[in-house]
Amino acid sequence: MSRILPILVLAAVAWPACACTLPLFRSALETGEPDLYQAVIYSRGPQPEDVQSLQKKALGDTPSNLRVTIVDVDSPSNPDALKLWKEHGSPTLPWMAVTFPREGKLAWCGALDEAASAALLESPAQKQLRQHLLGGTSAVWLLLESGDTARDDKIAAFLQTHLTDLAKRLKLPVVAPEQLRSSLPLKLEFSVVRVPRAAPEEKFFTAQLLQQELNPKQISLEQAEPLVFPVFGRGRAMPAMTEKELLPETIAETAQFLSSSCSCEVKELTPGTSLLLAADWEKELTTGRNQRVFIGIITSPSPASPEHTSDVVGMFTTARTDKNPGRNYLIKIEKNNTTLLGELQRSIGRDVQVAGTLQEFGPDGQAKYLILDLIKPEAATKPLKERRKGGGI
Repeated sequence: MSRILPILVLAAVAWPACACTLPLFRSALETGEPDLYQAVIYSRGPQPEDVQSLQKKALGDTPSNLRVTIVDVDSPSNPDALKLWKEHGSPTLPWMAVTFPREGKLAWCGALDEAASAALLESPAQKQLRQHLLGGTSAVWLLLESGDTARDDKIAAFLQTHLTDLAKRLKLPVVAPEQLRSSLPLKLEFSVVRVPRAAPEEKFFTAQLLQQELNPKQISLEQAEPLVFPVFGRGRAMPAMTEKELLPETIAETAQFLSSSCSCEVKELTPGTSLLLAADWEKELTTGRNQRVFIGIITSPSPASPEHTSDVVGMFTTARTDKNPGRNYLIKIEKNNTTLLGELQRSIGRDVQVAGTLQEFGPDGQAKYLILDLIKPEAATKPLKERRKGGGI
């Protein structure tokens, strides 16, 4: 583990005493405690009803690793609490500042409105990441795109090819059923989620990825350098891999590390830091989800079809390998999820695995709509002679 242990910034995680053989990614999912981000909302006097409603809707009612404090600028409980607001020119209220878990460094600040609050916890990439992790994916490899489509597509394909192969070749440790707290199947599976670098809705999430602990080379947003972050457990991200570092052996080394037995030594040396995610991990892991996984092919909707409406973005037909082959569904995607929409458009005509929920069941029990949450290529492993040997991308 030449890259993982000596080079990466290491940080201890809150783990219970270990006496199990769970792989690291599953132990982190079931027992890891995410680091806490802090948000301060600045207001004047009693908060107006619309601000209270926004705060409750966007922050207070959303389970996450974010803790919120309210500061009245007219009568603060601590005079130092006004320092940050004044340093930014005493901007119009309500105003919010969010700091990273360690050392209290500023992560984001700005007007408290619905758009800002949504981007804080519920960006399209954050939603995809959460869905993958709660679905039992061993690790999600976030690709912070460069903005060069051809370059980003090449990196994503390179990652997916090697990760699909590793999921077949690596072996999980033997785990006794009583060691599992969740009913999620224990499997070895890796996914790739793309984060558009300049997307306004990903502004805060991108800032998280570029913080110093995850970005030791201090690559800035303006440099447009693609970066890859393996994420596992309850949103714990490992430091960035640059394009030059993205080698088959580096990918394999990281995947092996995350799928190894969670010994005390491994836990103490777990690298990375927590990302801010909206999730009630305990509840969702123990009660399960209504989401289902399907295998099939995505096609474009037919404009001539009477079923074609503006919110139908595609059609899905289940393959012979699916539990219910030959089913047809109209695809819808949550509004403004441009990240998933872009992935759908790239997946048209390809064999894929998708996860989502079914809606509007007919008398025959057949659903009309598939509300899509994530897409993964159903890629076959290439013959050995076609695989690349050595070198990067």
